[in-house]
Amino acid sequence: MNVRSGPATTYAIVAKAQDGAPLSLLARNADGSWVQVVVDGGTTGWVSARFIATDGSMDALPVSTAISDALPLALAAPAPSAQPAQSQPAQSPQASISRPFGMGQASTQRSTQTGLTGKLALAAADGSIILFDMASGSLRRLTSGFDPAISPDGSRVAFLRGGEGLLVIDVDGSHERQLYSGGEEIRSPAWSPDGQFVVFSRVTGGESCRNVGFGICLPDVPQFADYELVWKVKRTLSRVDLNGENFQDIPTLDTAISPSWGTTGIVYQSKSGLQITQDGPNVDKDGKPINRDLTREYLHRDPDWRPDGGRVVLMDATANHQEIYAINPDGNGLVALTRPKSALLETLPHNVAPAWSPDGQWIAFLSNRDGDWAVYVMDGDGANQQRVDVGVKMEYRFQNEQILNWGR
Repeated sequence: MNVRSGPATTYAIVAKAQDGAPLSLLARNADGSWVQVVVDGGTTGWVSARFIATDGSMDALPVSTAISDALPLALAAPAPSAQPAQSQPAQSPQASISRPFGMGQASTQRSTQTGLTGKLALAAADGSIILFDMASGSLRRLTSGFDPAISPDGSRVAFLRGGEGLLVIDVDGSHERQLYSGGEEIRSPAWSPDGQFVVFSRVTGGESCRNVGFGICLPDVPQFADYELVWKVKRTLSRVDLNGENFQDIPTLDTAISPSWGTTGIVYQSKSGLQITQDGPNVDKDGKPINRDLTREYLHRDPDWRPDGGRVVLMDATANHQEIYAINPDGNGLVALTRPKSALLETLPHNVAPAWSPDGQWIAFLSNRDGDWAVYVMDGDGANQQRVDVGVKMEYRFQNEQILNWGR
């Protein structure tokens, strides 16, 4: 069982607890879904309450928001992947991009002449944020955290760190500073097109409701008592400038997460499908609501808007696997960009976390089609899919994490 530094799966793993092992219970979070414990060896951390059996009531535990200061498990001792770039043997572009995987058509090796330039910001499995140079194949550890996003000019990376909130750092590793920490859970930062603001999703509260499935939660009233009672977290999108000032909420539905800020608006994921909103008032000059549907499918997730305001790529979370699609900003032209080699496979691979290249010609994404989680690239229409050997262990947990971002 994973023991994390804070009460959510977004926090780093700081220890492991064996099945049946005794734990000392210290506290719980506000809704009782996570419990602060001490594991064998004295490490303090948080575990999901659903994995704990106790003779007493966990409601009697005090409420806490304390974050463990233990190092992430993979960072407890120096490791080669956590060293500066010069300790990593650089690979040539031809060696770092391999294993073609097309969609029924032949694929060829890519080189620097094909336009694969810029940097990938990667959230590595060990809790590091890694910068990978697409042209040279070199990589280096930037800092620790998750949900990285590169600024439009390529000079900075916004990211999150458990217990500290939203931070930004220059790409050379200097000038790390905090932009926002309101104490609530925040996720998925994204930059405004001019690089002056960072938008992010934050928890604003919650309520009890009855879960009927399909993303629908009904009021907690007697006629719905047969359905499971759950705690529904409410979220909104907010933005802040690079000085940590001019904080402002953005009009959204109350399940807003995974924003992408394009030239004509902000697209984001919600329980009602993908939505498009604006950084401004709740209504336009004609009194019409700013927020509008892009899709009405709650299984559509993690959108990324092409930098020029063109097509939006997204994840479609079907019952047994996830694929990448693209759609026009007016809601038309939905088409699959990835699909299984064969529907007869016993276990279908996942294709997740799409991100446009800065020039809008390519899409990077994560896939486990070869067994392990790895980075792939494809043309904007889904052709020429190829694996990119980034030299970093990746792990996707299906928690709306922003695992990669492509910048200049």
